[in-house]
Amino acid sequence: MATVRPAVKVPEINLKHLERMYRFRNKQEVLNFLCERPHIIPLLEEGRPKIDKFFGTEARVILEVAIDPESPDEESELFACIQTRLSVQEAHERMKLLDEDWALSAFAKSDGDLCVDMEFV
Repeated sequence: MATVRPAVKVPEINLKHLERMYRFRNKQEVLNFLCERPHIIPLLEEGRPKIDKFFGTEARVILEVAIDPESPDEESELFACIQTRLSVQEAHERMKLLDEDWALSAFAKSDGDLCVDMEFV
């Protein structure tokens, strides 16, 4: 069972900063999710330079709220989808390095609310 956190208003400045680093799919849904789980915002701020390190500064990263089909309560998670045109092998190698450097610890620190994945374009 997930920890219930009180909904808070995410400061406008944090959102503007996030909008420079990430793109949103269904922006209002992402904003609502972040308002309910503000502990994820510093992880996203910390994560963008890590993503850049392995996928390049031009890599688009899309934030999207999705239902976890493996969750017994069908809870929502925030996905940071790194869009890439790399070969499957190269992308997976870079994702493994990102996991070791940041993504797996971010998942743990977010109580499982933040998942980092790739999206081939």
